[in-house]
Amino acid sequence: MKPAVAEQLLTFVKQRGYLPTRLNVAAAESIVRVYYRAEGHAEDRWGNAVRADGQRYHFQKTTVVRQSKYSGGWATVRSWRTIDLAAVLVREAAKDAGDAATLAAWEEGKQKRVAQKKARSEKSERDRRTAMASQTALKRVAFEHPHEVFTNLRRQKLADEVFDMLRSKASTYTAEYLAALERGEQLPPDEAFTSVEQPPIVPLFLDRTQEWDVVEGGVPYTVRVANHGRGMASVTIGQSGEPGMGVDAFTGWLSHDVREAKGDGGISGRVHVDEESGEVDGALYFIMAREKQRGAGARLISIWCALMAGWGVKAWVGEAVGPEGEAFLTALEKRGTLRIRGRRGSNWIVECA
Repeated sequence: MKPAVAEQLLTFVKQRGYLPTRLNVAAAESIVRVYYRAEGHAEDRWGNAVRADGQRYHFQKTTVVRQSKYSGGWATVRSWRTIDLAAVLVREAAKDAGDAATLAAWEEGKQKRVAQKKARSEKSERDRRTAMASQTALKRVAFEHPHEVFTNLRRQKLADEVFDMLRSKASTYTAEYLAALERGEQLPPDEAFTSVEQPPIVPLFLDRTQEWDVVEGGVPYTVRVANHGRGMASVTIGQSGEPGMGVDAFTGWLSHDVREAKGDGGISGRVHVDEESGEVDGALYFIMAREKQRGAGARLISIWCALMAGWGVKAWVGEAVGPEGEAFLTALEKRGTLRIRGRRGSNWIVECA
């Protein structure tokens, strides 16, 4: 760094009283701008520092970007975090100017900033692990005490001793899973805390998703229950449509869901919970066997009915039932799998046998 530039930069930093451990983005940007002006870079009307060769330094929210002009715009050549760049410039200025005290202070500040960054990273990782452990613990408690957790999630009053028991178990399980993560172990999968006979209740209220595989008639199917707002969840069984193109049961629109799912067909439905009464309503949007495999529809309906029974749903709505769906549901009724209780246009009221 040129002696005059270094002197000007150090004078500015000392006058403002900037310290390496208390450097925010605004202060760092002011240091960088002083450096660019001292180097002779002009400033355009947008606040960019323009170099003699036509390149410019563009100030963004937390970064400084060196850009080169090209047809139609600017291309990024290199970028720096503004705070890091300012600290490097001050240290270089102090070194070139022979200011040992300032150099030592900013070198020490660098080490403190590195330590602080490491501490923040470690805290972030601890928080992530704690969240994972806590969510898994809640799934376990809900599986062991479905009625009590369901009541609590509905914001209904529980006896104090019951609430304390749930909280104690959640705390114990969280500590257990956190310790497992610290040892590098995997947390239990969703299969450990759910089944079609006892479907999950947490995604009905909280922003959670539970997914597991079931085998029906020798064919594996992926079941996914995902929160869709408080008291609502989507239910997807198998794979609807072509891979990555299912149907959103809340809108009826194609959903470009790229997740992998097992199954030779698929259905998309939804459930809704009345928080006051605790009653659960179900709706099945439509059925589409991806490869028209023989018996796929019956297998999917069997899983759907098991889920509905697990949530206590006696009758559900079949929505947008077309000619194919009508023939299918009628055949299942003749077989004794379903009972059709009523029709309202393309919506059918259906009850599992």
